[in-house]
Amino acid sequence: MSLLVIGGTSFAGRTIVEDALGRGHQVTTLNRRLAGKDVDGVETLHGDRSTDEGLQQLAGRVFDAVIDPSGQVPAHVLRTARALAKSAPWRSNRPTDRMPA
Repeated sequence: MSLLVIGGTSFAGRTIVEDALGRGHQVTTLNRRLAGKDVDGVETLHGDRSTDEGLQQLAGRVFDAVIDPSGQVPAHVLRTARALAKSAPWRSNRPTDRMPA
């Protein structure tokens, strides 16, 4: 399974990445390089999802699932969900249907 984990270098995100790798999944992370270090065996993309430019490298990419344990700012979560709307099912710790745009 091809997974995109938003964040993925520390806290819950890193645990999710390590568990997914252990189960044989292909993992890509998108992070800002602010915390933790990149995980071996993972495709790492660096970008700030608070801007459309920070999400451009995801254009045209397809994932089986997107996992977003790092979503703290509702507008950033919504922007990311919209950017990936046609790329994969979406899971976040913030419900995008209840967030103001």
